[in-house]
Amino acid sequence: MPAKAKSKTSFAQHITQIRKMKGLTQEELAKLSGISRRVIAHYETLGKHPTAENVVRLSKALNISIDQFLGRKSIKIKESLNKRVIHNAKMLDNLSPSDKKTVLKMIETLNNQKSKS
Repeated sequence: MPAKAKSKTSFAQHITQIRKMKGLTQEELAKLSGISRRVIAHYETLGKHPTAENVVRLSKALNISIDQFLGRKSIKIKESLNKRVIHNAKMLDNLSPSDKKTVLKMIETLNNQKSKS
């Protein structure tokens, strides 16, 4: 059974923070882990603690160690940001060609503005 965090709230916040850092919705994490979105919502909002089996599933889905999931080791931000970029690129791939062009043009514009300042 996983070690309990200091309080229900801190454990719930920790799970939510990891999921968001990875750029995932509850629904996406549910699909990746094979755990229902409702159960994930209970972990995040009610502070319910996952079973040992679900700790393993969530850790694998989030691509982090069990120690990182339980808050025993820190998560490297750069690694998490790279995962988020990959996730966003996949989302971009689902857009229509004209929407892709618009988003890419916006990114170019923002990047050019940043370079000039």
